[in-house]
Amino acid sequence: MAVQRGSAGRARRGGGVGPALGRRALLRAGAAAAAGAAAVPWLAACSAAGARTPAAPTPAGAVITLVFQPYTSAYGFADTGTLNQILQQATQPFLDQNPGIRLTLYGPAVNPVAAVIAGAGPDVPQLQGGGGGIFGWLQGPFLLDLQPYVQQSNVDLSNFSAGQLADVTRGGALYGIPNYTGTAAVAVNEAALDALGLSYPRPDWTYTDWATLAASASGTAQNGQRRYGTTIDSDSFGSGPGAFYYHGWGADLVDPADPTHCALGSAEAIACGEFLYGLVQNQSAQFGWVPPGFAQGLCAAPFCWLQTYIIPAATQWRSFKWDFWPQPLWPKGAFTMTNPNFYAISSTSQHPDQAWELVQWLTVQPDWQRIMMRAVLLPPGYLPLWEEWTAIVRQVAPPLADKNLDVFAQSVKNGIMTGGTHFAYNDPQAKQIVTKGYAAIAAGRSTVAETFPQIAQQIDALEQAAAAEAATGATLAKRFPTSGPALAGVATGS
Repeated sequence: MAVQRGSAGRARRGGGVGPALGRRALLRAGAAAAAGAAAVPWLAACSAAGARTPAAPTPAGAVITLVFQPYTSAYGFADTGTLNQILQQATQPFLDQNPGIRLTLYGPAVNPVAAVIAGAGPDVPQLQGGGGGIFGWLQGPFLLDLQPYVQQSNVDLSNFSAGQLADVTRGGALYGIPNYTGTAAVAVNEAALDALGLSYPRPDWTYTDWATLAASASGTAQNGQRRYGTTIDSDSFGSGPGAFYYHGWGADLVDPADPTHCALGSAEAIACGEFLYGLVQNQSAQFGWVPPGFAQGLCAAPFCWLQTYIIPAATQWRSFKWDFWPQPLWPKGAFTMTNPNFYAISSTSQHPDQAWELVQWLTVQPDWQRIMMRAVLLPPGYLPLWEEWTAIVRQVAPPLADKNLDVFAQSVKNGIMTGGTHFAYNDPQAKQIVTKGYAAIAAGRSTVAETFPQIAQQIDALEQAAAAEAATGATLAKRFPTSGPALAGVATGS
């Protein structure tokens, strides 16, 4: 699923940084959008983003209360009171369309699986993938399969990232809809390259160009600190590459055809690992994202995830010349990382049909997504809205008006890769094996060629043992059946 190369010969719009834009200004813009959506052109022009099915009828005068967990952890605002007010106001269009429904915001836990098990969780939770959250949700009957609702409402899933959807699909069942699509680019400190006398990358640069730039830009700064050319996304592993790099070499971390199998032992995966660790070992790169010294030129071209850095880019990166570049073209195509974050329906919801109406409104209809674009620069999960996102960001965040935001949209439009990163049974333990192996390589205690096959062998043994145990459990379940809705929809695999 390769993406096209970046637009060659993109017009340079100058290195100006524009007027200052504070976080409170962004919040005020979002509050205004939420409170008076009809007065904002972008919010008033509601396109037909998808077929809408009216909520199930309720008895006259009856009011249904849904508990909804909005996604807040990536917004980057310390002023949670104002943000919560925005989120509450932003749901008003939904309430106007569904007068028999009331909403209560839920927020004490990031992944409230335990609350759902106890029957006190949200009807509509947000699934946050960091730290193994998605795997935890999918290990039990905690979520409803959304496929019947998708078919009933004629929702075209091609309008969402296929890679994201893969992350919450098991056995043909779909357990979430993307609540936003935050892809990744490279933030290039053009001022640092100017000072070093280095040329800017081509828009269609390759992984070898990236390595050459990283080596040329690394060294010792005038203040004696180490200067790195780039950073490598470490996903959740700390000292090893994120899964999307393997796709760039035609490899995988988790075998997509068999999620009980770790594919790191392949020649392609080893080639990918040797290339990336080579950048670290020659001190051209370090694992991580945008380091604190980016503005000071201590990293020329770090990995940049949109949602973590879009607001800092608008509010803090004002004293130097910089811009966004696409991820380089890898040996097997252009791949980048995107987020695993979704809205879902709890299996304990007493009002699943109405909960689906909310999920559909949040993810397919434009109202909520447009308000989030203005309030916190959140990119939409519904891909046809992406051109609006770039226009809105340039409008409400003037310091970004001359930046190459199109590189994020290009990645979304032409295909991005995430998903397929969960092992079938013991994912947290398998990831610990990966992390331990990566750490050994980073410390110089072993090589990629030695360690990757060992990681694969250990994980395969772990997963095969779990599969055998699950098969025994399935046999016992046939002999001693247990009825009840709590067991409905349990699926294994990835």
